[in-house]
Amino acid sequence: MIFKRLNTPFSYLDDYRYRLLHVAIVLVFSVLFLVVFEPFNINLWIHYPGWLQKIGLASFGLMGAAIIAFSQLVVRPLFRIKQFKVKYFFGWVILELLAITAVLALLFGESYNSYFREWCNTLKYTSLVLVLPYSFSLLTLALIRQRSVQLLESTLTNTPDKPDLVHFKDEREQVKFSVKRTDILYLESTDNYITIYCSLEGLIKKEMIRTSMKKLEDTLMPEGIIRCHRSFMVNLENVQWMKKEGRNYLVKVKSVDTLIPVSRSYATQFKSLIQA
Repeated sequence: MIFKRLNTPFSYLDDYRYRLLHVAIVLVFSVLFLVVFEPFNINLWIHYPGWLQKIGLASFGLMGAAIIAFSQLVVRPLFRIKQFKVKYFFGWVILELLAITAVLALLFGESYNSYFREWCNTLKYTSLVLVLPYSFSLLTLALIRQRSVQLLESTLTNTPDKPDLVHFKDEREQVKFSVKRTDILYLESTDNYITIYCSLEGLIKKEMIRTSMKKLEDTLMPEGIIRCHRSFMVNLENVQWMKKEGRNYLVKVKSVDTLIPVSRSYATQFKSLIQA
């Protein structure tokens, strides 16, 4: 059972926005935690006179958060890691911890001690201080995502079964195209344009408007038209099936032969909505 859990996907930090929020939470929590409480007798390790003590403790938290930001926002994209398994995520956190320890030992270590001794001493405080903000951040992200999924499910459940028109606005907020929600099949993004594929009297019709997928995502999610990929949104009501192919997922929309990709960053939330 333990090994099975270690091999499950860890998706809380897949979305770039969640990683930004993670860094912000760790930064704020760790700085306040250190400056206000001076936990684990850390003042015996970082000892400066008077108010400089608070600055030293704040610098400790700032430097740790900066290294986590570099790890999550720069290094991870360089390695093109879109999703971790639980075991690999823990390994990544350990590497972050070791990197933070190495830098802080250089900055805050006593010059009269050997670097190895200072590194070991720093590792103790870094481990103790990091566990709380890191855990709090992951718990917060889990609650945010769970709330988001519940809100979407509630919206879809409470949407009345009536032929409401969905209005598509361009980048100037002018309505360019309106169609029944049930007739919308999927949307595809190309450069600065969005193509809307609809089923009208048995024929597939395409309408193109100049706007961004992000603007439409906020408007269409309550209608059950959900983002599944950087370039695609699909109408859940018209999804026929979803299958896994290799490491990715594909969705079949009725009346359309084209299979719509589901990227790993959207797969968890998308599957939960399909199976709801």
